[in-house]
Amino acid sequence: MRNIKSRNFIKYMISLAIISGASVVYSSNAHAYGMQESAVDISDPAKVEGYRGNFEKSFNRLGFNGQITSCRMMVQLKQDTRDISFGAICKIGQGARDLLLCDDTMIGKFTIKAWGFAETLDEVASFTKNNCPGGG
Repeated sequence: MRNIKSRNFIKYMISLAIISGASVVYSSNAHAYGMQESAVDISDPAKVEGYRGNFEKSFNRLGFNGQITSCRMMVQLKQDTRDISFGAICKIGQGARDLLLCDDTMIGKFTIKAWGFAETLDEVASFTKNNCPGGG
């Protein structure tokens, strides 16, 4: 029962942030990153579309029915593990606002930032390194 209340609260806060423009960060397992990691720009349309689909699956696992319609400024972390972490600025729904997202699907880290971010590759890379680093 407690898990359901927590999930409903998180859904409520993210919805409120999207509507009101407030800042919200939800992270299921954030920890510090090592300085040896770097990020690469993902511009291949097939890869961008594949990762967009992964973002949408993680978004829907939180209980949202929104569709992630497009992503830009996508980065993938270069890591010493086989784990893949990626981040991007994505549009949720038709005509909706942009969100900064990162995901590490192997471990289950998924983070959403609804407000207060610069639209640069450096910002996306830094956000991804801080919130969705590879490994446990």
